[in-house]
Amino acid sequence: MLSRLYKSGTSAGAKIKETQNAESKANFIHKLKTAVKEAYLLQRNHKIKKISNR
Repeated sequence: MLSRLYKSGTSAGAKIKETQNAESKANFIHKLKTAVKEAYLLQRNHKIKKISNR
């Protein structure tokens, strides 16, 4: 489980770093939105698991 969490977190970070290689402003925005969405879902998953462990 911890390794999956680690991979998810680093994936969002990698996507944010990937925005530096965007070919256009539209591509930059698309890549950043994808990274933010993934980070949001990771945070949401974490909160749900934290609540269910109570």
